[in-house]
Amino acid sequence: MRMEGKERLPYWKEYPERDEEFVRVYPTLYGKLEEEEVWTKQEAYISVFWPVQTSFGKDDYIELLKKEMKLYAKEPYIQDLAIQAVYMEEQLSLVCGEKETEELAACIMESVDCAAFCAVRWGRVKNTKEEPWIVGIGVAAEGHLNRRSCRNTADIEIYRQRLAEDRLPLEEVQKISAKEYMHRAFLAGLQEEGISDSFFYRRFGTGFGEMYGELVKELVEERLAALTGDRLTAAGSGSFKELKKRCERYWERTNL
Repeated sequence: MRMEGKERLPYWKEYPERDEEFVRVYPTLYGKLEEEEVWTKQEAYISVFWPVQTSFGKDDYIELLKKEMKLYAKEPYIQDLAIQAVYMEEQLSLVCGEKETEELAACIMESVDCAAFCAVRWGRVKNTKEEPWIVGIGVAAEGHLNRRSCRNTADIEIYRQRLAEDRLPLEEVQKISAKEYMHRAFLAGLQEEGISDSFFYRRFGTGFGEMYGELVKELVEERLAALTGDRLTAAGSGSFKELKKRCERYWERTNL
């Protein structure tokens, strides 16, 4: 209905009998926020890579690792992280002495904001149900930040040159698609204690039963995984490689 010659009334006054169709009252979900909730930082890990071969001494390489960490520490997105642990490759402990390792760890932990329980651990960062943010430092280091896969150059001389120019030695930064992110979360959960359909639904808005129903059936039938209630678990650590291959072939075949 158009009102000629006068100012148009708001819709609710023009059609009062239809108020209920257009007015909804929702209970508020907002409340007082604690300071900790406002300033919560993203949890992350630092992973130190040690090259199989180096064309220069261990002392030089350790200094380069420290330089790379200090360059990362200047980045705003790194300053917003809460480091949970520093992982060092076991090869580093074989090549370096205890004093050198402690100095490197101290330099790394002083450069970033670490959680109170942050500690040095040996090996690679283990996958978790929530795919972790990883800052990888070193030659050919690999990391994962905000759904982006990061990889450093594998050339030691280029690595050294870029650090000398105050540049991060990144060779490749690739954004991970939503589909790939779901695949990774599915595999990461299976590699640990299993993953539940309800957890997958809360995270992605669809259950893995709906998303990967045929795949789950194949894995269970071939005894690569077991389904208990809504939780899917890998049959054993020894069979995870085969399970992963089977999943990747399925996704490639079905274009999921």
